[in-house]
Amino acid sequence: MKSSNEGLFFMFTSLCSGTALVLVTQVISKQGVHPSSQLAVWVQYVGHFITSTMQLQASPKKADCTRRQSIFKFSIGVCHVCAYLTVIIAMTKIGAAMYQIIYSSGLVWAAIVSRVVLGKVPSLQQGVAILIVTAGLVLNGVKMMAASAPSSGVPASDLLTGSLLTLFITLLFVLMPVLAELANKDLPPQKHLSSAEIGNTTARVGLVVLTVSMLVY
Repeated sequence: MKSSNEGLFFMFTSLCSGTALVLVTQVISKQGVHPSSQLAVWVQYVGHFITSTMQLQASPKKADCTRRQSIFKFSIGVCHVCAYLTVIIAMTKIGAAMYQIIYSSGLVWAAIVSRVVLGKVPSLQQGVAILIVTAGLVLNGVKMMAASAPSSGVPASDLLTGSLLTLFITLLFVLMPVLAELANKDLPPQKHLSSAEIGNTTARVGLVVLTVSMLVY
């Protein structure tokens, strides 16, 4: 009964975290670089912290992580925080719709980064999926860029800056699972970092950075 209740609570907190993420994008796209935007992201990290902490408490104890794993965990946390803070700027430049189109290119970049860093070669099915996604993104991106630039009054420089920032964000999110795989490389499965461990470190880094940022801002 206890494990069942814990599972339901994890599901509930995960749904709350996902709902918070939707609210984050809505607040950012409307408020821009504003304390409320930082607060929205801060709330998202609180949800991550609560969920990951309870998962760690419920999971069996294991050996302490190695120095290499600790470095990679912290690096993943930094990537995550940088990505979320950059979202605030990117959203104000290109809007939520264009942001989602560029961010969806993550599948393509994941294949490229995995090939370069991990030496993984996509299968035939994955290759076809990547080509389809790429074609769809190009068509949608060109169509939206042509439709929004003249009518929205957004300067071309802002569109370019926002697009480049969104691409940077996408690469950071793609890099995180690659770093996690590198952290566990050549280690037995029982010593691998769990998603809860990585998420908890990421949440703590995010809470510290955003708390300082909100106090200073």
